[in-house]
Amino acid sequence: ERQWQEETEDEDVRSYLLQFDAGWHLSQTSWVGVDLLERARRYEESVGLLELIVSSPFLHHRRGRIYNRLALDLQHLGKLDCAMRVCEEAIRDFAVAGGDRLCIEQRRERLVKAANKTPKTQRKKQLRSKSEHSPSSPGDADEEDFAAGKECVKHISSFRAEEELEP
Repeated sequence: ERQWQEETEDEDVRSYLLQFDAGWHLSQTSWVGVDLLERARRYEESVGLLELIVSSPFLHHRRGRIYNRLALDLQHLGKLDCAMRVCEEAIRDFAVAGGDRLCIEQRRERLVKAANKTPKTQRKKQLRSKSEHSPSSPGDADEEDFAAGKECVKHISSFRAEEELEP
């Protein structure tokens, strides 16, 4: 029990000292920049900044809000699958708790409803384009889905790699 308390205290000291790191200030400034980019409706650039912030070891107290904004920006860009994947990763993230977790779960439910409400004309176009570009074998479809998913979750893999490097 005593060892656990010492480890907890060390973690608290490390997280406190992060605010004196230049990366913390860069992440903080990027967070403000995200707001400005979203107001200008430059969602592509905003998504890039949010991915950088999420992959950094800074701003753990805002991870829920960061994931929520990332999912919202992806939704604005029409990338509903990517937004749902971000929501699912946020729910698995240990730093997202309380109201932020609830907000992300609600956003995921709204995304599922939005995906199901796709107008019939769009569904027909999607079916036509899938039949025209249908893969030659079922294994090719998995590869295409994987390639599309890889674009959406590149920040997740970089975050996991950083976690593995930390002691």
